[in-house]
Amino acid sequence: MSSNETNRGLLDDENLYGEGDVVVDVEVLTEKSEEISVEKLETMISITTQLPVIQENFQVIKEHVLANLKKYEVEVTLENMEMAKTLATSLNQLSLQAEKHRKNAVKIVSEPINVFNARCKEIVDLIQEKRKFLLDQVEVFNEKTRKECLELLKSTLATAYFNYGVTSEYKTAKVDDLAIVSNKTKTGISSKAKSTVEARALECKRFQEKIELRLNTLEGTCYKAGLEAPLVRQNIESFLKVEDEVIYQQKLQELIQSEIKRFEQLEQKLAEKAQREANAKAKAELLAQQRTQTPTTVQIESNTQPSLTIAKAPISQSTHVQPVVKSTGKIKTYVVTAVFEVTVDESLESKLETHLLKKFEQACIKNKPTITIAEKGAVKVPEAKKESRSNLEEGSLF
Repeated sequence: MSSNETNRGLLDDENLYGEGDVVVDVEVLTEKSEEISVEKLETMISITTQLPVIQENFQVIKEHVLANLKKYEVEVTLENMEMAKTLATSLNQLSLQAEKHRKNAVKIVSEPINVFNARCKEIVDLIQEKRKFLLDQVEVFNEKTRKECLELLKSTLATAYFNYGVTSEYKTAKVDDLAIVSNKTKTGISSKAKSTVEARALECKRFQEKIELRLNTLEGTCYKAGLEAPLVRQNIESFLKVEDEVIYQQKLQELIQSEIKRFEQLEQKLAEKAQREANAKAKAELLAQQRTQTPTTVQIESNTQPSLTIAKAPISQSTHVQPVVKSTGKIKTYVVTAVFEVTVDESLESKLETHLLKKFEQACIKNKPTITIAEKGAVKVPEAKKESRSNLEEGSLF
């Protein structure tokens, strides 16, 4: 048997496993099945090799080639230029033919080696395939275990939150990094993982207490700094949960000083506005005082009870206001004459006196006044007696 036939036979499936044998997966191996091991595989593989022997006449060919190449040793001139090119072409064809024979010879000699490589690679692929199957199963198990561990960690964290009294706003601890296979035990999670979870929950509780203390002392801090209206949480939300207490206090004081400055500017604007309104009011009063005195008028709208409006005459700017005279306790009767115009529909002329008398009764004037009604322009209305400002202040009912 040649070496090629020996190598092929040793690597055939029927020679390796035995004719009729069945290759089974690892998971269905029984106690009677032999375990595949490195030592067992090495004893099963039997390879007999023999270096290839190539029979050739290399020396004869070499001498023949060297002898025939002598004629190609010519000096190229203008006359033999074309011949030289033809000789070069023939030499190229000769070298290509020699290279073709070399490749064919190497291919024939290498055939057994290529077959051997392919069969060995097939065996390696079978082993690696089963290895990948096992590693995939390991990853499936690890993933399942990590998920179970994560659920247990979350449950432990929730219990710790409840025990420490952590509110939902401050439940920020993360436990995903602890969800590893080594932290999962048959009864739950490891004691080390449980301690880590509780420590993280306690840290949340401490942070919660820090923020609550900041909020509880916020009002007092604002009043102490001179702020009239204290800040609320919404004002400091952007830096309320800063870890560094120094940074928090610095930002708080900056905000308080900003609010104090804003309030001062607001108060200044309000004061300026009030001053402008007071000046405008004083100017309007001054203009009103400078106008001509107008008589008091009573306007009665159609189909309504007449309305009586009585006002004092405006005081001129130069008049000196006398202080109110102290009551003497003596009662005297004064005659008051007032001339005023009433504009009503002519159908109400007969009712005008009655309406005016009712207004005097409502004004608690017991003595019935004498009322003279005349159309404007028909009869000259006598002017009321003008009295000095001092007399009006002392004797006027109004």
